[in-house]
Amino acid sequence: MKGEDKNSKKGLLKNPFVIEDLVLNFELDTDGKGSYFIDVFIVFDSARESMANIAQAAGYGYKVKRKNKTYAVSMPDIETLLIINSLNASVVGEEGRVAYEMTPSVLQLLRMKANVVETEASKAISILTQELSSAVDVDYNPQAGLVATSGFRAAGEEKLIPFQMCKLIRDMSYVRAGNNFYPCIQELDTRMPMDKPVVNIPCNQVPQFFKQTLPALGARVRVLLTPEAKKIVFKEGPFKLNLRLDIAGEETLELTVDYTVEGSIVPRILVKGLAGDYAQVDDYLWVKIDKDCVKKTEDFFAGLGAEEKEGKLRLPPAKYQDIKKYAQDAGAVIEETEKVAERLRTWGDKAAEGLSESKGPSFLSAVLKRPVSSPDMAVPGEKAGDGKSPIPALPEKVPSPENVQPSDPRPEQSIPQPSSPDRKAEGPAAAAREPQADKTGQKIQEAAPEDPKAEKE
Repeated sequence: MKGEDKNSKKGLLKNPFVIEDLVLNFELDTDGKGSYFIDVFIVFDSARESMANIAQAAGYGYKVKRKNKTYAVSMPDIETLLIINSLNASVVGEEGRVAYEMTPSVLQLLRMKANVVETEASKAISILTQELSSAVDVDYNPQAGLVATSGFRAAGEEKLIPFQMCKLIRDMSYVRAGNNFYPCIQELDTRMPMDKPVVNIPCNQVPQFFKQTLPALGARVRVLLTPEAKKIVFKEGPFKLNLRLDIAGEETLELTVDYTVEGSIVPRILVKGLAGDYAQVDDYLWVKIDKDCVKKTEDFFAGLGAEEKEGKLRLPPAKYQDIKKYAQDAGAVIEETEKVAERLRTWGDKAAEGLSESKGPSFLSAVLKRPVSSPDMAVPGEKAGDGKSPIPALPEKVPSPENVQPSDPRPEQSIPQPSSPDRKAEGPAAAAREPQADKTGQKIQEAAPEDPKAEKE
């Protein structure tokens, strides 16, 4: 029996058809940019040798001989090698390493193998179940304008995955973004929502973006405004003209022109010659302007010959009434400083002193043409202080036709009047004081005699 055992053992060792399983170890590593590096090692007596040709090892009939022993790859390891060979491979780097484009399905299978070891970088790769949706984030910088970034957003998350960080894998089943794989649903639009991954919008185009581009984007993708972008406000209420009158120098009106929209003041310098429909008032406020109102105002003051100095308009006092009328017709709010009111009173005093119209402001011409209403400066033919136009004086009473006596060619004789007892006593002196009649028969009233006592005093 012992002899048979020895012979049988020797027969087995010499049998060339006895093949042992080749022990393989797999090591996964990644550069964090989507490329995977897979190293295969052959283990002999705890020593490792790198397998140079992975594709050849997965082929039929691959054997390795060591110390009179023949080794072949086991079926489970052949399966692993075939899985690796299914990946897209490319040679990268100076060392000529083979890089693979890993897919979530392959990574999941490899992680189930007992002889597959991952580096820390490979372990950081996650295969998620959250679905992605196309999105655009809009941020705002008052000095630079808007920044619109295209990308994807995972369900339940606010953070945007920039488009340039995302890569759709070969079988289009997943999108890789950094260290994460996200499932690519059928409805996901993997195209860029805009022309570029990042679009910069200057401040003068902010209204157009919000009014036109943003609604169109919102119909296709989810748009998220950052807290800074949410501060932007547009006002489109009634556009009202404001005028403020002041005095510059001695005889010059100084005019400040601005506008108001929903309580916000819009300086004239912002809207004068503006090409767009909106003017930026401050870092976060834009107002819609009325171009017709601005043009009419500019044309009006240009027609008056206004001179601009330090953003304000200067006009002669003669244009005061023209400004007031235009403000009234335009429904504008006009404000006059106390200095203007004081100067108007001064000009009015000069007119009352007899200042010629050629030397005074034209808006005082109406005052100069009116008769002076002072009781001390009555015009002949006018009652002092009545303020009416001068007309010839009329008699207080006009005799009626029946009271007029026909003229008599004979010399006029006095008509004797019956005398009272008192008059008889007075004698001829009283008759001398009797009022004489005029041609119409009316008695002429004589002035009362002066009091001798008053003369002595």
